[in-house]
Amino acid sequence: IMVSSVENLRIFRHDMMNHFMVLEYYIGKSDNEKSLQYIGKMKNMCAMEQVVRTGNVVIDSILNHKITEAIRKGIDMRYEVQVSEKIDAEDFDMTCILGNLIDNAVEAAEKAEEKKVIMRMVYSDKRLSFRIRNTFSGGRRWSGNTPVTTKQDKICHGLGLRSVKRSVEKYKGHLDIRQEGSYFCVTVVMYT
Repeated sequence: IMVSSVENLRIFRHDMMNHFMVLEYYIGKSDNEKSLQYIGKMKNMCAMEQVVRTGNVVIDSILNHKITEAIRKGIDMRYEVQVSEKIDAEDFDMTCILGNLIDNAVEAAEKAEEKKVIMRMVYSDKRLSFRIRNTFSGGRRWSGNTPVTTKQDKICHGLGLRSVKRSVEKYKGHLDIRQEGSYFCVTVVMYT
């Protein structure tokens, strides 16, 4: 994902003169609508840049991709990331945890009237805490401490949280899921 983002940005920069020529043409023809559409495409390409730079390739790759995609979907993404380059957790587990939780939050926020995701990730003294809050639409059904998937195919969906829980437990951590007013909140604490 990260290599693809960097490659797309390099290609865009290489083609910058051609983009300016097209814009110059539209502006010369006083075609404001086409000019604005073209500028919008250019802005989307520029959005591929890194918004999170921790030095940890896995975390940077996942967060940059997921945050950029959420913003493109019109979601108000707020995030704070304070992690070091080295976290003593397997890349596979970090990918599972971050990928599943961010995907779930973004998917729920997309359906809400106010589309918002707030994320905080801190790593200090071998303790990783990750909290993600998102708006959602309608009520949630629960099975014990776990929300039930709202998707039709219950067999093939709802596996992400189980996968996250399994990864978190490997690090003697805990996963807390709850509803707080109009927000759905997931907190992960792990000890590496």
